[in-house]
Amino acid sequence: MVRGVTTRRQAALLLAASPLPALAGGPATSATRGTKVLRIANLSETGFDPARAGDAPSGLIISHIFEPLLGYDPLARPVQLRPLTAAAMPESSADYRVWTVRLRPGILFAPHAAFGGRPRELVAADCVYSFMRLADPANKSTTSAPVSRRGWPAAAAAPTVRAWRGSSK
Repeated sequence: MVRGVTTRRQAALLLAASPLPALAGGPATSATRGTKVLRIANLSETGFDPARAGDAPSGLIISHIFEPLLGYDPLARPVQLRPLTAAAMPESSADYRVWTVRLRPGILFAPHAAFGGRPRELVAADCVYSFMRLADPANKSTTSAPVSRRGWPAAAAAPTVRAWRGSSK
């Protein structure tokens, strides 16, 4: 029964995460008898690639390195999305199959040898590349499930995201 398994797993995780074993000091050995020992479990990050990192510590750091197209307004009630690297909210076609996002001009990558040692402006191809990496099964992205269930971007009739900078097109 799936529900029973989930409940037992949750109970095991709660017991393992509870402070009782730490307060008890764990198994007493001759080295630890008579001393106070504090044991702390700490998860560390596993990487900074947004398409591959799936753990919370990595996600927290990644959220401070990369800025998405849209973000939540922390003060708005009810919750609202607001443009971050997008110039405005996405525009959709009448059938909601094509979404257009225009990028805010002036967003620069840090100077790097890959860019000839100079800063380079964010372009639509960068965003499309990021989406394609999330949808690529070879990356085993933990965030690709919502994208791959719809079949985007492999299917021709699937939702299409168009992005470009400025007012062209």
